[in-house]
Amino acid sequence: MKKILFLSICLVLLSGCQAEYNLNIGNSISEDLIITAADNSENNLLKTYKGTLTANIDDQISSESNEKIDGIEYYDIYFDNGLNFKYNFSNSNYLKSSIVNTCYRYFNFVDDKNTFTLSTTKEFLCFNLYPSLDNVKVNITTSSKIEEHNADVVNGNIYTWILTKDSSDNSIYMYTNKTKEQISDDEQIINPGDQGNTENGEEKKNNENEYIYVLVGLGLFGIVLLISFKIKK
Repeated sequence: MKKILFLSICLVLLSGCQAEYNLNIGNSISEDLIITAADNSENNLLKTYKGTLTANIDDQISSESNEKIDGIEYYDIYFDNGLNFKYNFSNSNYLKSSIVNTCYRYFNFVDDKNTFTLSTTKEFLCFNLYPSLDNVKVNITTSSKIEEHNADVVNGNIYTWILTKDSSDNSIYMYTNKTKEQISDDEQIINPGDQGNTENGEEKKNNENEYIYVLVGLGLFGIVLLISFKIKK
């Protein structure tokens, strides 16, 4: 596996570099890493980057050169206010992301009809691999209603982490139980106590109706008797 990956460009920057990682999770997953020089005057050096990066971590073994190989997916690399590495994953393939697997020893991602989970280990390996990397900002956008997370900042449906060299915990964690969302949004919850009260109320109402019918019947019977008595008289 070639060691020089997407952050190798930091090595030529005298001032070091910083990164912003944007992840948009929906029916597919859009991953975008943006590398900028700590000193804006050095950003022009980023425009000279000519490398390639395979999207799937397993494909790096068979892609030792900067020449693209047919049948292998690569990040789209371009300069726009920084050097961008962008790729759209299917939800099932995101676990193979080269970027995340390079920087974390382990991470887990599950997004199915029942649960949504994204978690990593505490250590951010890329700070050790690339000493010129000063900090990383991670933004994750998701439409899921997150129940648990360890984000530093939340703005609507955007969860943000600031990863630093000095931190002993650079982990990322998000979790939600989608079945709770479905029940809350699509179904009316009736607990057993409420259901019992509802049934008792309906039974009481039925009994009251029966009493009314009996009283009305007796009243009609009385009227008939009174009319018959007057006729005979």
